[in-house]
Amino acid sequence: MPSRKRAKGKARKAKAADRHWREVEQYHWKGWATVSSCNHGYSTICPDEDHPVYKYIDELFYIQTGSDGVKHLHVNKEFEDSCRGLWTLLSWVRKSFADHSSVWNNEDHCKMAIDILLSIGTNIISKGAGSGAARVLANAALLLEKFSSIVEVDNLGDDPDLIATSTEDNCRVNFAVCSAAPMIRDLAGGKDRAVIRFFHKGISCDCLKVKYAESKRSSQKVGACNACRQTFLRTDLMVCGTCRIGQYCSVECQSQAWKDHQDECKFLDLGQDGLQWLTTQEEDAKEVRRKQLIMKCNAI
Repeated sequence: MPSRKRAKGKARKAKAADRHWREVEQYHWKGWATVSSCNHGYSTICPDEDHPVYKYIDELFYIQTGSDGVKHLHVNKEFEDSCRGLWTLLSWVRKSFADHSSVWNNEDHCKMAIDILLSIGTNIISKGAGSGAARVLANAALLLEKFSSIVEVDNLGDDPDLIATSTEDNCRVNFAVCSAAPMIRDLAGGKDRAVIRFFHKGISCDCLKVKYAESKRSSQKVGACNACRQTFLRTDLMVCGTCRIGQYCSVECQSQAWKDHQDECKFLDLGQDGLQWLTTQEEDAKEVRRKQLIMKCNAI
């Protein structure tokens, strides 16, 4: 049997850790990044205040004092709201790119930011602090990840005809948003299960294995109709035949939403064409896709 002295020592350590957690949690996102004894497979080193990644992540949070006088950390409301619409999200990403280009355009900084966001989100879910904040961080990590993967394969700078339709950086931002759009849609409409799944698949440890298994047992795959905003089983939802992103519960809802969706549909369809062009390896097929893409860009 374990000795009483050892048990008391463990209890004291647990109390000290809990007290430290409550103190750290009140004030800074760095507490959420490092609170777990597991690093979730990442070498998460929180940078100092002058580092570009620190400034980028710091903008995703704010501190608010509650009615009880206690300070609490919240995710950026502007970014959270922007994820509800394509144009608002695109506007936010372009602004973030302009303000933090040294993160978006630097592979190492981009990876560091993604690692920290995944660690924070995983710890939020592990602590049972709700999936709302974790969903916002998932969107931020996803956008960085998609932008980084596009930069690795694109050659936009060598194609003046294509970037004449927009700026080179705007093309990359547009493609990143289009690439992330299906997952952002699923995260928004998929409730806790979709958010837990995102972080569980994104980490290499088993910290969320039990929570993900529980979410699969207790809930089904669901999504939200773009028109009525009600939640339905994913298998009962139809997707737009052009962009394959917009989803609806009925033909009536799709018709009702078309006026607002049609411009989004053109943009998303163009983005999907751009992604196909970027990832096509065969030269003749790539050139055909390139010409189609330029024609569509000029037509909008």
